[in-house]
Amino acid sequence: MINSKAHLYAPADQIISTYANGIKHPTRVVTLRDLRDFGPMTVLDLAEHHPLSLSAYSQHIEILRDIQLIKFKKNTLIWFMNWIGKYIMKPLNL
Repeated sequence: MINSKAHLYAPADQIISTYANGIKHPTRVVTLRDLRDFGPMTVLDLAEHHPLSLSAYSQHIEILRDIQLIKFKKNTLIWFMNWIGKYIMKPLNL
């Protein structure tokens, strides 16, 4: 088993790494872009735009939720966390 040395880096670098790892799959990038462009949506509405089963798509949603890039409101709506759109997605013209 490999021992992680991540804790030896600056906290800010660890945070950036966490977010970068969280958005490494195209499904997650497209999901964040959809939420930025169209506002709050249900998981079912978001999943319609992806070539994945609902189960597989839900796993991607959980990853975004775990790293706090999205949050659930009233158990059905997903809200895009605005700061990521301002500081990461817009400068990249995504």
